[in-house]
Amino acid sequence: MRILTQKIVVTLSALIITSIIGVQFYLVRGIYKSEAFQFHTQVVKSFHYLFNKKLVMIPNGKLSDPISQLSPNSYLVQIDSVANPENAKDALINEFSNYQLNCSFNILFEFEGSSKELRFYKVDFSDAHFKTEELPTTEIRSLNQPGSYLYLEFPSRNSFLFRRIGPWLLSCIFLVLSLGALAIILYHYYKHRFWNNVQKEFVNNFLHEVRTPISVISIAGKVLQSEGIEKHPSRFRKYSRIIKDQTDHLQLRVNQITELAISGKKTTIFEKRIVDVNTLVARAISFVEPLVQERRASIEFIRSAEPLQLYADSTYLTQAIINILDNSLKYANIPEIRLETATSEKVCAISIRDNGIGMDKKYFKHIFRKYYRIPTGNVHNVKGFGIGLNFVKNVIDAHDGRIEVSSVTGKGTEFTIILPLT
Repeated sequence: MRILTQKIVVTLSALIITSIIGVQFYLVRGIYKSEAFQFHTQVVKSFHYLFNKKLVMIPNGKLSDPISQLSPNSYLVQIDSVANPENAKDALINEFSNYQLNCSFNILFEFEGSSKELRFYKVDFSDAHFKTEELPTTEIRSLNQPGSYLYLEFPSRNSFLFRRIGPWLLSCIFLVLSLGALAIILYHYYKHRFWNNVQKEFVNNFLHEVRTPISVISIAGKVLQSEGIEKHPSRFRKYSRIIKDQTDHLQLRVNQITELAISGKKTTIFEKRIVDVNTLVARAISFVEPLVQERRASIEFIRSAEPLQLYADSTYLTQAIINILDNSLKYANIPEIRLETATSEKVCAISIRDNGIGMDKKYFKHIFRKYYRIPTGNVHNVKGFGIGLNFVKNVIDAHDGRIEVSSVTGKGTEFTIILPLT
């Protein structure tokens, strides 16, 4: 599975898990609100029972106006009189039992007359029963409300509601824990796969980067070992220079790849400066010259009449051209390669045309993908990892350029690199 696909799968999984958890909390919150509303409704109905049974008399016989909710946990009822506070309290307990409103509460009766009269009861629910205790009025203070009233308070209302939604809450917690564990597993799985891909990419990049220089050095070394080479000083110097250049290039690339792998960076830092395009192309050709001779190939370089300069990293851009030349040398019996540089409207074009096996147009959009290889790519016993053209594309993109391809099966391929001039 490609890294991008892995990222999409993990991201979608994270979104789904987050959404499920969010929905669960939303549902539990809705259930809690529903239970709270039902709690309030049952309390109000219990008050109405007291009114209907004349256990508590309300002013002017109104049934709704006297009841006010001071807070989620407390109610205040304006009353006219209470025949017997003890009976009213017992009737309220009975109604709560009928509604299974098994929640502890405190009830206060305050009567306004020549002096304030208070009756205060503490009702605890435990062991499946309500237990009543009348407390001395010295332990409470008047609410300083006008007239007579009944004050009802539920200190443990929240815990009672949470007990009611306990099964839903437990299932939600269990689901959240399960999904959280799944998310952690997915994270570690993705992390493991990511570093596996990083390691694979490092190995592939390393092998790809060292293969061409090593081949060139090997061929140059064989030339230097040939008999009579000492009689041709210019040829000796030429191949000695090739070995040195390729060795320096190889050392630089190995250091860059190693630093990139150690640092864990996903991007490459390009060191751009003003470079001459024709010089850069000529340098790339010189790097592959031993391969050209080994393959009995021919390279024609047509330089632009005008000087071409651009702001680029010469090392990476040279390697990009070498990669294309390397492919051109591989996929032809007797390679014939033509390079040409030209300029038009503040851009320069570097075209590389060969007489290789070519490719069908349907592959054009795929050849720059990492690890992609055309099904016929193993002809002539040519093996590879499918990262050479991906490297080229990334380098060209980093230079704000573009690369175009045209090809005819059996006749050859042409790559055109278009870059902005300084």
